[in-house]
Amino acid sequence: MNYQQVLKAIQNRDSQDARLEKINRAKLLKLKLKLYKPKRVLTVNTGKIEGVDKVAQYLKTQLKKAENIITLEGVSGSGKSSTAQLLAGKIGAIRFSFGELFRYLTYLRLVKGIDDLEPVFKKLRYRYSGSKLSLWHDKKNVSKGLDRELRDPKIEALVPKVAEVTQKSSIELFAKEITVLADSGHKIIIEGRAFTLDFLPSDARIKLRCAASVRAKRRLKQIQKK
Repeated sequence: MNYQQVLKAIQNRDSQDARLEKINRAKLLKLKLKLYKPKRVLTVNTGKIEGVDKVAQYLKTQLKKAENIITLEGVSGSGKSSTAQLLAGKIGAIRFSFGELFRYLTYLRLVKGIDDLEPVFKKLRYRYSGSKLSLWHDKKNVSKGLDRELRDPKIEALVPKVAEVTQKSSIELFAKEITVLADSGHKIIIEGRAFTLDFLPSDARIKLRCAASVRAKRRLKQIQKK
């Protein structure tokens, strides 16, 4: 595979992501979810900063002490996930992810046979204790008690379908829970797609940008090393 082939694949991926972004945002708007405007937006060109650790360090210097809820988005290949992980460590933040929640909802449907999941949301909460964030269902610690079960390939395969029908309630749960934690003084980082983050409160919205040409060169180097 040469540079031009890699570049074209990345450009096609960008176009596809942009279309899906628009479609999914429109779907969420139809569900009448509340839109949140970030209090501040930071746009960073990761193509001009060599190394994810340097990107995370730069962001650390740019964030304000009072900014507790930090949302992070970025195009494919911009280093979004790695940056979120490193930045969380540098500022002592909790990383939130929809993954565990959607896997648990899928578990309830597939294993427990619960078709109507809406009543479940009334008993779901997030608790932070001992430097660890846990999902709780009533008095049950889901994160601790079902970690292995939630990684079952059968559950992973059905997550997209369950996520699609529970997205509104899941986002509303996240919006409420991160607000509670932030008000308690905890710093939170949520990495995700822009169409989802638009419906969550945010003190600082980080937008990672990187030219397709730069991402193609980096990707080609990775391929050649294998």
